[in-house]
Amino acid sequence: SYVISKLGALLSASNIEYMKWDMNRHLTEVYGNSVAIDKQGEVFHRYMTGVYKVLSYLNQKFPNVRIETCSGGGGRFDPGMLFFSPQVWASDNTDVF
Repeated sequence: SYVISKLGALLSASNIEYMKWDMNRHLTEVYGNSVAIDKQGEVFHRYMTGVYKVLSYLNQKFPNVRIETCSGGGGRFDPGMLFFSPQVWASDNTDVF
């Protein structure tokens, strides 16, 4: 909710037409203090569904903002990111156009 509110406020107050969602770092040793021990294996999945929730909100609320993703959500290439972005790059050493 925090990320959605901050990005929503920023995009509402600015004339932004392009956004790059760059998530280069592969997540390791993922855990959550608020998640039960027997549910720790769900933390990475919950993280990615949270990323998808943010991108879904951005696409619905700001359909004219072009979103380009890089490294597909931290997993080098996540085909699920193509649902939210017309472009996914395995490297950020590319040009949007």
